[in-house]
Amino acid sequence: MTKLDIKEVKQKTYKYSATTTKEQIHQDLKTAGLYMSKLIFRPFNKETDFDAVLKMERECFQPYEAWTCEQYEAILDDPNLYFMVAYDGSALAGNTFAFVNQGDDKDITHLDNNVVSPLYRRRGLGNKFTEMRLQAGRDAGDKKAIVEVAIDNMPSILLLQSAGFTVYGRFPKYYRNEVDALLLHMYL
Repeated sequence: MTKLDIKEVKQKTYKYSATTTKEQIHQDLKTAGLYMSKLIFRPFNKETDFDAVLKMERECFQPYEAWTCEQYEAILDDPNLYFMVAYDGSALAGNTFAFVNQGDDKDITHLDNNVVSPLYRRRGLGNKFTEMRLQAGRDAGDKKAIVEVAIDNMPSILLLQSAGFTVYGRFPKYYRNEVDALLLHMYL
C-alpha cells in the first residue's frame, strides 16, 4: 500500500471494499493523523469536565437514553467509581465509567457509560475505554465484569463480544424507550 498524503486523506472520503483489511484502514487513519495517538486520557474532574460530558451525552444519545445532570451528580462521590475522559487538545473525544467492587462479594466490575464523540468513532477509542475499565476491575481485585447494552446497539454488542464478553441474559424493557437490554459478562 502506498503512503497517503495527510492533506489528501483529510479532504477525501475513502471507500473501502469487502477485501480491505482492518490493518489498511487503521494505517490510513494513523497516516492522516486521525487516530488516537494525540488523545490525552485522564481521570474525570467535575470542575473541568462536567459541562463537556453533559453536552456530549446530549449530542450522542436520544433524550430517553442520555444520562441527566442529576444522574451524574448521584454517582460522582461513589468511592468505587472509575471515570475517565479523553481529550484531543481542548475537545472532549469521549468519556467512560465503571463501578468496581460491586455485587455481594464485592468482586464484580460493572461497566456503564462508554461515550465517544461521532468525530472519534471507528478509531479504537471504544475498545481502549473498554480495556481501561476492565483493567481497573482487575486492579481492584474483581473477578468478573458485567454490562448491559440495548439489544439494538449492535456496535456496542460487537465491541463487547470482541473484548471477551458473552451474553447470559436479557432484561425486558430495561431502557426508558422500552428496548430490551442484553446482559453480558466475562471473567477477569
